[in-house]
Amino acid sequence: MCGIAGVVGLADGNARVARMLAAMRHRGPDDEGIVQVAPGLWLGNCRLAILDLTPAGRMPMEASGAWITYNGEVYNFADLRTELERAGWRFRSRTDTEVVIAAWVAWGEAALRRLRGMFALALYDPRRRELVLARDPLGEKPLYYAVGSGWFAFASEVRALLASGLVARRLDPRAVTVYLYNGFSVDPLTLVDGVRALLPGHYLRVGEDGRVRSVERFWLGPFAESPGERVSPESLHARFEEAVRIRLVADVPVGAFLSGGLDSTAVAGAMARSSPACRTFTVALPGSPLDESAWAREVAKRLGTAHSEVKVGADLQSWLEGALGALDQPSFDGVNTYLVARAVREAGLTVALSGLGGDELFGGYPFLRHAWWLARILAALGPAKSPAQVLGRLAALSGPGKLLAALEVRERELLAVTSYQATQVLFPARHLAQLQRDPARDLVAGLPEEFVAFLQEEVRRTSLADRLGHLALRIFCGQRTLRDTDAVSMAVSLEVRLPFLDRLLVEEAFALPGAVRLRGIPDKPLEQHVVGPLLPPGYPRREKHGFTLPFAEWLRPGGLLHEFAASRLEDDRLARRAGLRPEQVRELLGRADHVPWSRLWALVALLDWVARTGVEA
Repeated sequence: MCGIAGVVGLADGNARVARMLAAMRHRGPDDEGIVQVAPGLWLGNCRLAILDLTPAGRMPMEASGAWITYNGEVYNFADLRTELERAGWRFRSRTDTEVVIAAWVAWGEAALRRLRGMFALALYDPRRRELVLARDPLGEKPLYYAVGSGWFAFASEVRALLASGLVARRLDPRAVTVYLYNGFSVDPLTLVDGVRALLPGHYLRVGEDGRVRSVERFWLGPFAESPGERVSPESLHARFEEAVRIRLVADVPVGAFLSGGLDSTAVAGAMARSSPACRTFTVALPGSPLDESAWAREVAKRLGTAHSEVKVGADLQSWLEGALGALDQPSFDGVNTYLVARAVREAGLTVALSGLGGDELFGGYPFLRHAWWLARILAALGPAKSPAQVLGRLAALSGPGKLLAALEVRERELLAVTSYQATQVLFPARHLAQLQRDPARDLVAGLPEEFVAFLQEEVRRTSLADRLGHLALRIFCGQRTLRDTDAVSMAVSLEVRLPFLDRLLVEEAFALPGAVRLRGIPDKPLEQHVVGPLLPPGYPRREKHGFTLPFAEWLRPGGLLHEFAASRLEDDRLARRAGLRPEQVRELLGRADHVPWSRLWALVALLDWVARTGVEA
C-alpha cells in the first residue's frame, strides 16, 4: 500500500512530485522514489511495504521499458505470475507490483479486468508514449487528478495536489452543496475546484503533452458480469472463505477489526481457520449504550483470537485532532474507524481485515426498506390524478415488476435514486438555501450529474430492489465508507483489506435477484446462511446496529466535544471562507440538543478541513 503521484508536461516535475510525496508520507513511510520516465513526465511513490520488504520492491518500478507507480494489493497476483512465467516472463521481485506491470506489457488494457483486488495505478507505456491511470472496480483506492495549460498532475490524495502548488486553494461551490446534502463529497467532484476523482472501474490516458486522450470503463458494474455458473449460498460461502484467505498473504503481521456483529465475526471466523495466531481489535465505549466491546470480547473468546480493546473516554480530545487531520476530504463519518485503525497500528500490525461491505451485499441497512416503500408510493402518485386513484394504485402494488411496468427506463433509474437519497439527505434543499450562500442547482437528488450517469449505466433492466442495493454499494459504501476507511487507515500507515468487496464475490452476490439477496432487511438471513459455518459455536447473535460513536451526547453542552465544536462553529470568518452563512451556522450550534448530531458534526468537519487546508470559497 502506498501513495502515488506524478506530473506530465513540467520541467520542474521532480520538485512538484517531491512536495506531493511529502504531503502524504503517512501512506508510505518505508521507502520513497521519484523517476523521470520521459521528458517532462515524472512518477513518484512513497511505499508501505507489505510484500517483499527488500529494495527489489522499490517504486516506481520498471519492466520492458514501462514504468509503474502503484497503490494497492492484487490478491490473485500469484496465479497471474505463474501464467506470465509460462509465457516466458522472468521476475526480479516477489511483489504484486511487478506482476501488474508485466500483465500490462503482455495484455494491455485487458490486464485491468484480470486484476482481483484494490488498486490505483499510473503506468507509463513507451509503446504509445502515454501515461495510463486506473482505479479498481469498487473504488477501494482513491485517485485524483488536475489538468492545466500544458500539464497534468495526479496523486492518491487531494492534499498532495494542493501541496504541488499547481492547484489553487479554492473551494468548488458545487461540491460543497453535494457535501452538505450527503455529509461527504461524491465523485468525480472534490471539495477543491479543478481537482477531479477518477471514477471506479475506469482508466484515463494522457499523452506526453499533458493532454487527456480518453477516459474509459474497464468494468461495467456488478450486474454486467456473469459468474458463468449457478450461484447458491454454498458457492457464495466458498467464494467468501477464499476472499478472506487470499487477503492474509503478507510479509508483515495481519489482524482484524471485530465488533461482534455478523460481518466482522464472519471475517474473523474465516481468518481464524487459516491463521492460528489471529489478532482482533475493537473499540470500547465504557458506560455507553452503544458499547459493543462485550459482544466482541465474547466472540473473540469463542474463536480463540488474541483480542485487544481500544477504550474511548475522557481522552477522546487527544485523539480528535488526529482523526480529523486524517480525513483527506471532510466527512461526517470515519472517526470510529480511525480509533480502531490507530490502535491496530500501535499494536505493531501493518494489515487489518474488516467486515465492511457485508451490509451492502446482503441488506443490512434499515433505510433500504424505507427507500423501497417510498419508491412504491412515488411511482403510484406519479400518474394518478385524484386521491381515489392514488389509493387504488397503492392497493394494486404487489411487486417491483407491476410497480415499474408503466415507467420509462430513465424514470425508473431516477425513481430509485430519488427515493434512496430521500432517506439519506443530511441538509434538505430548504436548509441548504439558508445555510450556503450560493447552493448549486444542477444536481440530481444531491448528486453530481456525472455520477448519476455512471450509476445509470450500471443498472439497466434491473429491478427496484436491485437498484436500491446497488445504490447502497456505490454511494453509502463507495463514496462514504471506502473513502473514509482509506484516509483514516492510511493516515496511520495501516492497510485495510475488505473480503466482502472481493470483485468476484460482489459479482456472484449481485447475480442473485435483489429480492432474494436483500430479504429480511436488516437481519441479513441470506448472509447468515452463507457464513454460518464460520461463526463460533453458540455465536451470540444480537439485534443489528451500526458501528456508531455517541456523537449526540458528546456534542451537547457539557459534552466531550462541545467546546471543540463551538470553536469551529462560532468562527464567523471560517464559515464565510466555507461559503456558509455564519448566523445560520451559529443557530444550529445553539440548538445542539435538538439538531441531528450528523448535521453538526458534518459542519465541524468541513470547517476544520477549511481551517487546516487554507482552501476557501
